[in-house]
Amino acid sequence: MYFVILLLVFFINKSWTRDVDYCYVSEDDPYLFMGSKTSYTFVGGNIRPSLSNCQPLQIWGIIRHGAYYPGIEKMTKLQTLMRLRDQIIQKHTERKDSRLCNEDLENLQSWSPDQNLKEDNANHINNQGIEDSKLLARRLQYSFPELLQPQFYDITSQNYMFRSTGSPRTQATLNSFVEGLFGDRNALRNLEFLNEPFIKSLKNCSVWLNGDDVDPNLLEERVKFTTSFEFINLIQNVSHRLGFKYNLSSEAIYMMYDMCRFDKSWAVNKISPWCAVFNKEELKVLEYSEDIDYYYRAGYGRNVNDQLGCIPLQNMFQHFKKIERGETDGQPKGIFHFTNSMTFLSLLHALEIGKDNDKLLASNYKYMSKRQWRTSFLDPLNANFIAIFYKCVNEESPNKIMFYLQEKPVTYDGCKVGLCDWEYLKNKLGSTVEECNVDFCEEARASASKNIITSLTILFILFKLILMM
Repeated sequence: MYFVILLLVFFINKSWTRDVDYCYVSEDDPYLFMGSKTSYTFVGGNIRPSLSNCQPLQIWGIIRHGAYYPGIEKMTKLQTLMRLRDQIIQKHTERKDSRLCNEDLENLQSWSPDQNLKEDNANHINNQGIEDSKLLARRLQYSFPELLQPQFYDITSQNYMFRSTGSPRTQATLNSFVEGLFGDRNALRNLEFLNEPFIKSLKNCSVWLNGDDVDPNLLEERVKFTTSFEFINLIQNVSHRLGFKYNLSSEAIYMMYDMCRFDKSWAVNKISPWCAVFNKEELKVLEYSEDIDYYYRAGYGRNVNDQLGCIPLQNMFQHFKKIERGETDGQPKGIFHFTNSMTFLSLLHALEIGKDNDKLLASNYKYMSKRQWRTSFLDPLNANFIAIFYKCVNEESPNKIMFYLQEKPVTYDGCKVGLCDWEYLKNKLGSTVEECNVDFCEEARASASKNIITSLTILFILFKLILMM
């Protein structure tokens, strides 16, 4: 009798047991590299300058906005995940179809968009973004006290130049950075904050937006990737893991991925229940998908990006050339621009940072596993590129430039651990800077307007001919 009872208990337990892929909540080494929404906490460094016989004379930086809440349109889409969440929970409770472990399911069940996806938050940075910006400023100040630890009366617009795109994200990042830099909010009254057209020049250029006959729009490469073996396999695995008998849409996959990334960027020490949907390899596939997108929109995938990425580079050169000529009086000690992903990545492109020998394509995911163009490391939230102009003594080339990306020395061709001779950089990048202009954007716009006028004129003539018949 006792044996029969044990047998019954065994079969009952067997029927209640679900196949579980793994438990995200107990993952000791989760994958944290989420493309352009990677938290700075996971990839940032800490500048430790150690240049003897060299004095920093000017710091130039371009900084992407910090962790943020999406816009209204994106929020509306992400809120539909409530319906998908309920379906997943239902499939678990009614049919035991879900392959998520109980702890991950419980976290998913307690998730609500009301926590963060409020309209009042749209397009603003959150507390994590504010804190990251302040801490970045304080670390820079600690590393370069000669430039960034002024007396109160020296905190003026003549000594410090701040520019932003003017969007809520970049403006709030700028404000937080300045507060972290100078501490006293009263000091902000002595500063001037201006919007800089060059920072958002890409969105004002019709050729960049639409492509042209010579350089067509290649943004469909990311769409192609959704039909690749890797992505289809991802969709099948995720759909099965969540208990669906059919494949979810790629849009649903991207929404869950975005929610995972936003959650993690808002609270770096907490677990996002939507990250439990994916395993490590699937997160790498999704990371590559976004890398493809930015590769063509701001990177090496299109020729038009070459013509736009030089604009912030030209600005840096203009400031440094004045320091080189000894025009230190009246020159700011610090110049900081606050911008978005497109302009930030276009500068890295102009500098040939993150360049691969092969193009990122929908068909070569595995081959590009060790690629240089990874937005997780090039363009995380609060991404920053810092250049320092040094005057050195007892050196054959007294003028030096140090490059930092995410507060880490840049491994730059022809330079020593990020430290470059100024003459070398002028020879390497001088033609790019000298030839830099955005006239072709205006020409394209004028050409488009001319074509519209021509078309309307033809239609008008045809209309008159019809009336005369």
